[in-house]
Amino acid sequence: MTNRARDIKHLAERAGLEVVRVQRESNRMCAVLRAPNGVERSFSIATGKCDSAGDNLASMHMRRFLRENPAPEAATPSTEPTKKAAQMSEKRPTLTAKSSPTPAASGPVSSASRAAEELTPREFHRLCLWVVSEASKHPSAESLAVAATTHFEHAISAETVTHAMDVAECPQPEAWTPLPEPTVVLANEIAILLKSLGTDPSPQFRRLMETLA
Repeated sequence: MTNRARDIKHLAERAGLEVVRVQRESNRMCAVLRAPNGVERSFSIATGKCDSAGDNLASMHMRRFLRENPAPEAATPSTEPTKKAAQMSEKRPTLTAKSSPTPAASGPVSSASRAAEELTPREFHRLCLWVVSEASKHPSAESLAVAATTHFEHAISAETVTHAMDVAECPQPEAWTPLPEPTVVLANEIAILLKSLGTDPSPQFRRLMETLA
């Protein structure tokens, strides 16, 4: 953009117009400007910057063009529909949702579970006789309870079979007793072996046995 074209651009912007393009045509400068309402017009301006009178005349024409083509006024929204909507909202009855009744809490499950495991005196007597012969065949009370449930076709817990063993004076199988730590078992066996050989254990071994006791 030449200096003269830049001057014409500033002249148009001061007048409030938008510059579309500025170009030289023969011995004049042609400036196409756009008014705020979108109307365009071509202005012929001298190419020399020294022509101040011509610039003032062009500025007057630009301002007149601006006054003749002002920006369109924005349409003012009508408040009538809003007022009608407010009136209808005031007349509309208010609906209140009814709260649904809260379902009653179910009874305790533990009582039903206990009832499922209850045995008649005759069934419990049969269970006592059964655990005496079957307890040693199972590695734990839980395993014995599973077998009892299958045998009697009735839900029987590990606590129930343990109680039946107590009533029947059936000793708890050794397999049900948890094993001690392997180090403790090994130390006890060594102590028994030393005693059978008539050899006194060393002070370090005695300290180890005291630690594991």
